[in-house]
Amino acid sequence: MSGGGAARELVRGMDDSFERHRGGAKRVDGVVGAGERAEVGAGAERGTREEDKGGGASRRWWRDPLSAYAEVCYAKPRLMFYVVWALLMAMTVSAVLQFKMNDSGTYDWLVGTDETVSGAYMLDAAETKAGKHLVIPTRSVKSDDQVLHFVYEAIDGNSNALTPAKIKAMLEIERTLLEHEEFGMVCILQSGSETNCDITATVNSLLTIFYDITATLDTTTNITTTTITAKSGANGVYVDSQANIDSMISLEIQSDASTALLFDSDFTTAQPKAHHVQSFYMLGVPLDGYKNPEIRREVQLFLGDRVFSEMNEKLFTRFGMKETFIRSAYQTKAIESTADGALKVMWWSLGLQRDEWSSLSSKDFSWTILCIVSVYIYTSVHTRSMLIASVAMLETIFAVPVGYFFFRVVFRVEFFQWINILVMFVILGIGADDVFVFVDAYAQSGDELREAGEPATLLPRLKHTMRRSMHAIFVTSFTTAAAFLATAFTPLLPLISFGIFAAIVLVTLFLINLFVLPPFIVIYERSFARRSWRECWRAMFWLSIEPYRDPGLELKVTTMENTIRGRRIERFFRGPYTSIMKTKMKYVILVTFSAIFSVGVYYWTRLDLPTEPEDWFPANHMYTAYKDLSAKNVFNGIGDTSSIKVSLVWGLGGLDRSGANKWDPGDLGKLYYADDFDPSTAAAQAWIMDTYEELKTASCLVSACGNNLLVGTGFDLLNILAETDSSGQIVEGFYYWLNTNGTTQYHPKTNPIVGSAFNQQLCEYHKVATIRYPSHVGFFTNDCSDSRIAPKYILMQATSSVSLPQSPKDFAEVQSAWTTYASLHSVGAPDSLGSVKATSGNIFWLFSITASTLLQNVYRGFQITFPMVFAVLLLSTRNWLIAIICTCTIGGILTSVLGLGVGAMMGWSLGSAESIASVIVVGFACDYVVHLANAYTASPSNKRDIRMQDGISQLGVSVLAGAVTTCFSGCFLALCILTFFIKFSFLVCWTIICSFFWAVLFFPAAMFAFGPENHRNELAFWRLWK
Repeated sequence: MSGGGAARELVRGMDDSFERHRGGAKRVDGVVGAGERAEVGAGAERGTREEDKGGGASRRWWRDPLSAYAEVCYAKPRLMFYVVWALLMAMTVSAVLQFKMNDSGTYDWLVGTDETVSGAYMLDAAETKAGKHLVIPTRSVKSDDQVLHFVYEAIDGNSNALTPAKIKAMLEIERTLLEHEEFGMVCILQSGSETNCDITATVNSLLTIFYDITATLDTTTNITTTTITAKSGANGVYVDSQANIDSMISLEIQSDASTALLFDSDFTTAQPKAHHVQSFYMLGVPLDGYKNPEIRREVQLFLGDRVFSEMNEKLFTRFGMKETFIRSAYQTKAIESTADGALKVMWWSLGLQRDEWSSLSSKDFSWTILCIVSVYIYTSVHTRSMLIASVAMLETIFAVPVGYFFFRVVFRVEFFQWINILVMFVILGIGADDVFVFVDAYAQSGDELREAGEPATLLPRLKHTMRRSMHAIFVTSFTTAAAFLATAFTPLLPLISFGIFAAIVLVTLFLINLFVLPPFIVIYERSFARRSWRECWRAMFWLSIEPYRDPGLELKVTTMENTIRGRRIERFFRGPYTSIMKTKMKYVILVTFSAIFSVGVYYWTRLDLPTEPEDWFPANHMYTAYKDLSAKNVFNGIGDTSSIKVSLVWGLGGLDRSGANKWDPGDLGKLYYADDFDPSTAAAQAWIMDTYEELKTASCLVSACGNNLLVGTGFDLLNILAETDSSGQIVEGFYYWLNTNGTTQYHPKTNPIVGSAFNQQLCEYHKVATIRYPSHVGFFTNDCSDSRIAPKYILMQATSSVSLPQSPKDFAEVQSAWTTYASLHSVGAPDSLGSVKATSGNIFWLFSITASTLLQNVYRGFQITFPMVFAVLLLSTRNWLIAIICTCTIGGILTSVLGLGVGAMMGWSLGSAESIASVIVVGFACDYVVHLANAYTASPSNKRDIRMQDGISQLGVSVLAGAVTTCFSGCFLALCILTFFIKFSFLVCWTIICSFFWAVLFFPAAMFAFGPENHRNELAFWRLWK
């Protein structure tokens, strides 16, 4: 037989199996009645026994694979059950041995193909390579990743934080860091010293006005000795009187205007009062034993992060902040009582926030256990068997590691992170739903077979159950898997990984159900069903029990009462529900849901990126209060933790992505440099200086820019070539060094040094200017005497006028302003210089690209999901009208979830958390309506009323049970702390609620009104195939 002929025979065989299920019951269309049934005669038992002997086992597997497998399971159930579980265990062990959770990296959630992100990556790669050739004195430069920020808010009657009692309270709080025994190992050092901290560079605090602070490291014991002495004058100790405090602050601001940045915007020297006060602590890099900060960067950060963490624990103790299972310690306010009122205290660093996120994520994921327990309890109640529930939970749980086996070992996907674990909440409900479909089909099989005049013994019931349930589970599993797979069409690697993993796990779960449930149901029926607890325990340990007697051998009269009996919900769907749907009420339902759809569309179209910075922690969390305070621009100017460094870079060519590892988000390709780049020419130097001078006053008219300027005021604009003052005089940089150390007065525009002399001299200068200009020019060598050396890139660095935090939309506008400036200053640039790129490595700056991409991804996912789902439905139902009604139902579900749920009810925007959660839960929208659509198709009747009645009465109870269990799997996430999981919980539960009501109200109403009858609207090619 040819390959095409074999495939055709296989499809025909599966179709024959499905058609026997559809045509097994011989009855006249109309209301179900006793006259429509055939009596089960005495020959039924004989026929059953003949089939039970295995006559059907010789049937060719490809003609009816489900029946063939049913016969094997019937003949040797324990063997099949244990063989399948042995295979599952083997794959699980292999998966566990090869399991690897990828560490979080900077580029995990960044869009590597975006120009802004790729520009940051190129700059980081260039600076890292250049940095390896630098030798920077130990702890001589500030670590941008390790800045600790204290914020104090006066909450007493006069709301002044600048009082003697409150300043002394600030000292006691900041002592926890200053007097840490390892503080001297992480502070910025005084120039030329290996033991003394440079307090001026390390500490930017109000305390330095009133206290002399020294910190010295004992290199023998590695213990720091910190001395803090109150300053005094003719009028006594400054900090002891309000008059002295006001006077000292005014004098300090006169000598150093940047001191005003420590106070809120209401502060004035005429009335030195402040409601808010802030302090900054900067740590130094590189650590002892490292030449520069780029060498083993994460290792160098470890010590400073540990010091901050231990200080954090001391502050928790001081303020009585305790962590519980459902509450973070940061959710308790830190209040410092003073003699004249009280201070509300907040503190933040990037490392502390990262640790808090990691801790809360682990804690929130632990709710999975309660979700599993709740689903197990409901499954036990629904199936009336703890054993069935246990097997159902084992199947669901094992689907994850077995799916991981295929994910990692078979498909070689190498990226796996925390978001993939969310698939557990997805399959908890879906796995239980699949078991409900199978068990309910088995429970209903006896009556259905008797109604059709067929024997209702174990083997026929098993075959009948597999034909009906496995087709339904297969279609819903693959439809939902297709919906999740659609999420993989995104540039964000975590979502790609999640989409693939979720699809694999769902297909794996289907296969586990297919191979485990049939032999298990035979074992359960023979050894556990209708037996006492004592017999069940004996059966568990293979001890002897009463012989099994098939209840199907006891022939029963097939009356109307026998046929329609069942659980209450089944009787409801077959009786009152169907009666209502046959009336004009179905049109009322259709109109009502059409209105709901319209309202949902209205609110959906209004969804956009958030206009405020996103919240990742609860409203009463310290970091949320800190973020809100920063967003309101309470303080004067931009502080060290709220500033963004933006670089203008020349010389970077692009990225060669041909050798990049697609599963490594931190590998965007290999950087190559511009071939003609040569900043030593006079034209190139003049162009750089013109760009520098114009950048000082470059306008930025978007709302997020401060003072309508691109560059923040009060910050140095770093230009290694030359920096000038307001009069144009050179005051810093390479040319200042040349003129200071030589006899010839050079100028980058009027009298430049060019060629190899420029390159060699700039190389020498960079070796002594690494503190101010680290990696600002790309010399990949330490030998400056070689006349052939030339820089690969050169940059200038500015502090943007935008202050953190900002909404993604505001960030996008500021980025566009910088990009526009760079584009304008690339037009007409000398060939030796080329174009300039504006970029920043700030994670918040880059993540704003992710936020807009996630929003686009929601809509792109839907654009891909609908065609994929429609195609699967078209093939499974083989009827284009049913596929269209199903797809419209799914569309209604999604508009209800996003439009009514996210937009109208919760008032959310489509921020990062909402977009990620929406992409994840889209698969839930397909499950229930697909069940009912295929049950409608499987009905043996030709009349739409009877077909829909059959479908809803057979699967309505399973759909309801599946909805309840999925809600159980999601509702407990509402007890989580992180807002992402709370939003995810709402979206899971609301999606299930919408899916259920659209599936059991709108879809049946549409089918009762317009559902196809006979073979109308079927695919023509399918009829020809048959």
